Formats: sequence, structure tokens, C-alpha cells
Amino acid sequence: MKKLPLLAVAGIALSSACEVEPSTPLDVQAARLGEKHAGKSATWPMAGHDPQGSHFNKAERTIHSFNVSKLVVKWTFDGTSYGRPLGALHGTPVVTEDALYVGSNSGRFFALNLDGTLRWEFVTRPPNPLLAEIGKPSPVGGVIPDIAGTPIVGGAVYDKEANAVVFGDLDGNIYGLDADTGAELWVKEQLDAHPLGGIVGNSLLLANGKVVIGFAAIEDNALLIKQAIPSYQCCSHTGFVVSLDAKTGHEDWRFETIKAADVKPVAIAPFELGPSGADIWAQPTYDAETETIYIGTGQNYSPGPDGKATDSSDSFFALDAKTGAVKWHRQVTANDIWVRGIPTPGEDGRFLDQDLGDAPKIYRLWYGRKVISAGQKSGALWVLDAATGEVVRQTQVVQQANQLGGLQNGGAQGRGKLFVHGLNGLDPTTDTGPFVGTVKAYTDDGLFQLWTFDVPMGVFVAPLALAKDVLYFTSPISGADDAGVPLPTFSLIALQADLGIPVAQFTFPGRAISGPVVSEGRVYVISGNRAVAELGESDDGAVRALGLPD
Repeated sequence: MKKLPLLAVAGIALSSACEVEPSTPLDVQAARLGEKHAGKSATWPMAGHDPQGSHFNKAERTIHSFNVSKLVVKWTFDGTSYGRPLGALHGTPVVTEDALYVGSNSGRFFALNLDGTLRWEFVTRPPNPLLAEIGKPSPVGGVIPDIAGTPIVGGAVYDKEANAVVFGDLDGNIYGLDADTGAELWVKEQLDAHPLGGIVGNSLLLANGKVVIGFAAIEDNALLIKQAIPSYQCCSHTGFVVSLDAKTGHEDWRFETIKAADVKPVAIAPFELGPSGADIWAQPTYDAETETIYIGTGQNYSPGPDGKATDSSDSFFALDAKTGAVKWHRQVTANDIWVRGIPTPGEDGRFLDQDLGDAPKIYRLWYGRKVISAGQKSGALWVLDAATGEVVRQTQVVQQANQLGGLQNGGAQGRGKLFVHGLNGLDPTTDTGPFVGTVKAYTDDGLFQLWTFDVPMGVFVAPLALAKDVLYFTSPISGADDAGVPLPTFSLIALQADLGIPVAQFTFPGRAISGPVVSEGRVYVISGNRAVAELGESDDGAVRALGLPD
């Protein structure tokens, strides 16, 4: 893999709505525009930025494509400043007007002041006996040093009215903490009762005073766990969504993608129980006009006693936000049953594990039709009618490259475009062959590709962030030495969003599989990796804040 060069494009004009001062440098003009619009909130309160899952901070005014290359590191919070390794940081951070919140695989949840100092930290509950027995795993089952509590591998949400930050851990405990002090406002212990079930992604939504949470499991590692614990039976976790009151933690409703009571013995090796799976990995989204919650689900971990998958896997669901009742349901890939250890592609050359791990983004097309859209690990981009689930368009964007999939979680929507990213397989019959890391822009109906940015063997798996006219993303491997050995560094890459032209790249030590966020003139990048062992594990996580020079 060749190291990406540091690229910058200068002289891209301000939009016609901005007051250009020809004699003033463009980066100074940007700063003045930021001051002019300072009264408008430009924070990042949840993983997808907003209830519609857009990953688009449209209130950002300071950083533009013409000055992003001038960003410098304002501060770093890492093992040196903390006094010991932070552990891997995976979930997208939440940024408010005066703080940043992020969880660690060590079981610590950090609140940082926006000058990089520690405001408070909170330690999660101890892991359940099974998690403890298998080494308190990350999503890949690795043993984590310096564990304080149960690992946190997903993002949080911030409720301004309640002044509460809410997050969950790998054991299904949900915490509502005072945002200023870290004091417990409420805790729901093991809301997911399955010993391997909990929060395994950016699966929390804040909307209308409610926290809507999707639950998943690390049971895709069940066959590996069984090697260490022969008595473990595969598989029994079933995905579900709950709605909690942000102030009190009271559970309003629960929707199960598979009824847990329907999991029965299965006499089909290597499965012993089923059906299972159809988990929720990405942020649910919310449409206030129709009071509808949208979710996407993953594959089945095991079939039912009849040997078949459920119709709820690899599916979109529209739920009533008040009751959790199903408004409509659309399965996009049938009979997808997979756990680690089962070959993919299979004997028929078909890839398995084709999750909808991308949040269903909600928006209107130019002619007024309201739709949702999401990328799939199969490489397909789906656009569905928001009211009925009717397929408006299916576009095959990439060929699924390997076990990591095709299109990844955390795509973005804004500026009249859809932005998707992932791995494009050059050989569709193998999951070990060469591939291209790609970021693409489409018209928001999914019909026309507008541009593409490709890097051979680039690994683009982290969520995107869109702000003003810049699209940001990270690559966990920034390049290789002359012998082709990957360097122990990762990159933050910035593209001009309308043209797909790279305008900046910043390289840092470590690994990063979490996406950046942009808030009030700062770009926040976090690092560490225990979720994807193939990309190089790193427990020495860090938070970096980038901004324009003073």
C-alpha cells in the first residue's frame, strides 16, 4: 500500500451567500464568518449528528475546504496526559458546547473539557461471569489490559434539557449520567439479559426526550467462544430496540426483531439453538413529522429449527415512535446466516454477513418525496419510500470485498448528495484478494454517481463526517514502508465534498476505526482499535482536537 500524499487544493471560492473580501486571506474570512454565526449551535450531540442520521453538521461555519489544510493539533488527551493507557476508543464522540464525551474499551467513560482537560470519568459495572471467563472481550474476543469495568464500544447521546449523557456497555447496562459531574441519574442494569448482548456500535438515538437504543451481540464469535468454552451453545441472542425516557430511564416500549421465546433447539451443525441475530448495529433514526423510528438489522447468527433464516434479518423496519409497533418492514437480503468460522463467500460464490449496518438517513428528494437510504455490506445502496418501504432505487455501488463487507456504517447525506464509503472487491469470488478503499458521492436519489475517491487497499471502515463543504473520514492504515509493511499510523483525510478532491491529510500514531466529528470550529479525532484485529490492535487510545491556528 502506498502512502497517500499530503494534498491541498487552494483557491476554491466561497459560496455566493458569503461576503468575500478580496484583500483578506480566505482563512481569516472563514474565521470571521464563524464569529458571525456563533449564535447558531454547531455541536455534535449523537453519533449520526442528528435524529435523521445525516452525519452533516450544517451549522459549522469556520472550517472550509480552502482552510482545512491549515488545521493544527490544539490538544491531545492520551495515556501520557491521563497517566496510563486509555484503552481503545471506538464509538463516535459526542461534543456539546463545553464538553466531549467518549467511552473506552477499558470500561471507562471520559468527559473532557474543550481545552483537553479531564472533567470526570465514570467506570462501568463489572462484566457478567461469561464475559469475565472469556477474557472480557472486545467485539473480536481479545483480552484487554487494565480493565476497569465492562468495555464500551459504542457512542453516546446528550440530552440538553435533562443535562444528561446516556451510553451503554457491552453487557447491556445503560447509564444516564449528569453531564457536569458524572453522577448517576439512573442506570438500567443488563437491559439486554443475554450474556453476550449489549451496545456494540453507535446504536443510540436521542429524539423528543427519548433515548431509542438498538441492541446487538458479539455472538458472531460464538464458534470461537465454543473452542474455549465447549458448553457454550450457538446461538441465542436476538436483536431488539427499546425506548427509554432520557430523564428517568423509564422503559416506554420494546420491539424484538426475533422473539427470544422463539429460540429453540436446532439440529443443524454447527448450530444448537435458533433462530438468532437480526441485531441492530447503527443509530436508529427519527422522523418528527410522522413520529416514526427507522432501524436496519443484521444477519441471522443461526437458523430456526426448520433450517431457515427469519424474514427480519438484513431488513429495514419502520416503527411507531410512541408504541414500537411495526408500520412496515422490508427485507433486502434473504437467508443470510453467518458467524465467524463459516466460509464467506460460500460454495455458491455468494457473500454472507450482509448487514444493514448503516443508519437509515431521512430526507426529501428534490420533488418532495420523503425517503430513507442506507448502505449495505453487500455493496448495495438502498433508497426506500419513507411512508411505505417501497424500493425507490437499488444501486450496486461496490462489490463486497471481504469479511468487512462492501458499504460501511456511517454514510452521510447533505448538500443534495449521498456520501457512501467502503471496500470494493476486485475479485468477487474471494475475501482475501485485492480491493480498493472507496468514497463515493451520489445524487440523493441514488441514481447518478457524482465522483469517487479511491485508494488501492485503503481500509475505509469508520463513519464519515460532513461539515460545510468538507467530507472527513479516517483510514486506520495510513501507508506502508518501502517493503510494503503497514506503518503504525492512521490518517484523517478531508475531501472537498462537491468535487471529491482531497484537500488535506493528517497522519497520527496508532490505529483509528472511529469516525471524526466537527463541532464549532474544531475537528475531533479519536483512536485505538480492539474491534478489527486484522487492522492492528492498539489500546493506547487518544482524543485529538484540531483547529485553525490562533
